[in-house]
Amino acid sequence: MLRVATGDVHARLDGRFAGMVEAETPCLYHRFVRMNHACHAVVEPLLAAADDGTMAAVLAGRPDLLRALETDMAAMALTPLDHKAAKFSVAGPAEAAGLLYVLEGSRLGARYLHHALTRGDAASRWPGITMFYLESAAKPGHFSQFLDELSSRLPTIGERQRSVEAALAAFSLFEKAADEAGNTGLRAVDHHPA
Repeated sequence: MLRVATGDVHARLDGRFAGMVEAETPCLYHRFVRMNHACHAVVEPLLAAADDGTMAAVLAGRPDLLRALETDMAAMALTPLDHKAAKFSVAGPAEAAGLLYVLEGSRLGARYLHHALTRGDAASRWPGITMFYLESAAKPGHFSQFLDELSSRLPTIGERQRSVEAALAAFSLFEKAADEAGNTGLRAVDHHPA
C-alpha cells in the first residue's frame, strides 16, 4: 500500500538527482547529502520519541545514518539547512511506520548510489567528497523483510491510511529540503569542474 501510494512522489524526488553519478562536479551529490541530513535530523528524533515498544523490532539494528550524515556535512564543509523550523509530528506507531518506510526506502536508494559512485570512481573525479552516509546505508539490510514486518504492525485500514499520510508528509519534507539544498549553502567550488 505504501509503495503504491507514494510511487509518484518518490519518482519525482528521484528525478531531482538525475545525472548525479555522471556529473562533472559534486554539486548534485552535495545537494543530496544536505537534503538527507536535514530530513534525518527532523525524522530520526521523532521516530525515537514515538516508539512505544511496538516498533522496536523494526527499528533494531538500523545504522546511525544521522551521525554518518553529520560526518559528511562536516568533512565537506556543507552548510546545514534550517531544519528546526520544520513542523512535523508523530501521533503513534502508524505514523512512525510511514516515516520509517520513507527513510528505509531512501537508505535502499543510497545503497545503489554508493555502488554506482564507487564503480564510477567518483572519489577521483570529485576530490574532497566523503561517503560516510552512503557507506552506512550500504550495510546489510532487507527491505522486503522490513515491509513485511511493517505490514504486520498495521492491521487496520485506518492505521494504514495514517501511515500513508505520514509517508507523504515525509516525502514533502524531502522535496522541500531538496529545493532548499539546491538554492543555497553550496560551496563556491561546487560550481566549477573538480
